[in-house]
Amino acid sequence: GGKELLRMVVVVAALLALTGLVSRGWGQPHHIPWLFASMGASALLLISTPSSPMAQPWPVVGGSVLSGLSGAVAALLFQDPNVAAAVAVGLSVMVMMVMRCLHPPGAALAMWIALERSHGFDILLYPVGLNLVLMVALATVLNRMTGKRYPAPQHTQKVAAPRPVGAQID
Repeated sequence: GGKELLRMVVVVAALLALTGLVSRGWGQPHHIPWLFASMGASALLLISTPSSPMAQPWPVVGGSVLSGLSGAVAALLFQDPNVAAAVAVGLSVMVMMVMRCLHPPGAALAMWIALERSHGFDILLYPVGLNLVLMVALATVLNRMTGKRYPAPQHTQKVAAPRPVGAQID
């Protein structure tokens, strides 16, 4: 309802504002922007769907940083920005699936890095990596402050015990 919508709006905005302020205060002036559009999508997932597998810490941080790496590699390999962007997204999907860290905003980051070309590998640790770690930490605090559990508990799959022969199934 309206109360949950208000919670999401305020907490997503707070998450991004705090992340940007800390990142800007931590970093050097030549790293502009401190936030990226894909991080807005990450913030939305972290706050609106905190139990989603795509919003857990490993997919958020690992999926985005590995995707950013995919974008930087594609930019090095392909001169045509359209080809580089397409390859970056495809490569990011493959890497995220193999590494079990699917996070759709990561594909957007891969595309941006491939198109931008001016940042390359240096932004993957700062500001990208730092911001994502900050966002996960802040999302943990902000979600708990507003009654949401994050990160979601990891469940192991239990194997059903074998039924005795002739046992009745409910």
